[in-house]
Amino acid sequence: MKIVRAEAWLVDLEPEVVRFDAIQQFVKQETVFVQLETDDGLVGTGYTYTIGTGGNAIIALLRVDLLPRLIGQDARQVEALWNKLFWATHGTVVGAITSLALAAVDTALWDVRCKAAGQPLWLLAGGYRERVPLYDTEGGWLNMDIDVIVDEAKKSVSKGWPGVKIKVGKPNPMEDLARLSAVRDAIGPDIDLMTDANQSFTFAEAKKRAKLFEPLNLFWFEEPMPAEDMSGHIELSRSTSIPVAVGESIYSL
Repeated sequence: MKIVRAEAWLVDLEPEVVRFDAIQQFVKQETVFVQLETDDGLVGTGYTYTIGTGGNAIIALLRVDLLPRLIGQDARQVEALWNKLFWATHGTVVGAITSLALAAVDTALWDVRCKAAGQPLWLLAGGYRERVPLYDTEGGWLNMDIDVIVDEAKKSVSKGWPGVKIKVGKPNPMEDLARLSAVRDAIGPDIDLMTDANQSFTFAEAKKRAKLFEPLNLFWFEEPMPAEDMSGHIELSRSTSIPVAVGESIYSL
């Protein structure tokens, strides 16, 4: 199953609703697609994305340094190819641009593998669960007024979502507390309520806000500090009863 074609392209998707979190505005989703074709006619598609910057850098890395190395390779050797590309660009790893490019290739390879096996990814990867719990974050952006996030949370619950996530990071911590409290009152005690600071706090501020949030029985407090501050997140987790979530902005073990 040799790879005979490897292409990448970029599609900009503009959001229908203006979205802000504590550190950035979601201007557009730069969606990078990778498509791989094998000599037996299978086509695998993978993608990755940014929230407005860096997409062209990912495309350049893919087209110049990564995809040419896939031609003639066995598409079934997913892990071996990932390592081949990782070490071929070791000067720029580990970091967001290279990791996002590798992710698009990796997903495309798994797509080929699943099509060849005639199985969905969840089953081919082990098939432990057929269902996983989800939560809705669409109605909890920081730029939305408190009455809007309350109304959106109610809508999410009425649609069957088992959890909702609300962004925090207002200059005044009491405003964050008021927003979270209003949502908790609206959805009741049985719906999971998460919150996300998008790496915007210092340790001292994160610790203070976690203390304020504890009575709300939050499901987790996500990225309270810069993601690479692992020692800070560990220390914070020891100081609060709220589970501390971190990982989506970390690109290495």
